Parts: sequence; structure tokens; C-alpha cells
Amino acid sequence: MPKRKAITPELPKTLRPAPPRVALSVGDAAESTGLSKSTLYNCMKAGTLKYIKAGSRRLITVAELESFLARLPQGPEAA
Repeated sequence: MPKRKAITPELPKTLRPAPPRVALSVGDAAESTGLSKSTLYNCMKAGTLKYIKAGSRRLITVAELESFLARLPQGPEAA
């Protein structure tokens, strides 16, 4: 009798960990940074925040978002 290959059950899609995201919608970027969508749109319009246009959607790469946040002015250090 031939050996059977072990079958590992696959998790349902809802239980699988989501792959890391490389780009965020403006709403998701606002939620993850604590900035408003209006602030992000104004920064995109001013050219200080780069984005990708995919159809009618604007996507902000995680790398650009991190770079943008690093360029913002820092507040005074806590005593």
C-alpha cells in the first residue's frame, strides 16, 4: 500500500494572518497616524506627502508615511 502524504489542514481565510501592507488608503493612514484625512490631503496637495494614484484611489506607501512623520517638527523634550 502506498504511503499517504500528510495533509495539513489550511486555516480559513478569515483566520489567516494578514500579509503586511505596503500601502494604505488615506483613511487607513489617518487612522494609523492620528492625523486627520484633511491634514493628509492638504499635505498631498502641498507636495509634502507623496502618494500613488490607482484609478480614483490615493494610496500612501508605508515607507513614505514613515518618512513623512520623521520630517515633521519635533516638540520640546519632556523634562
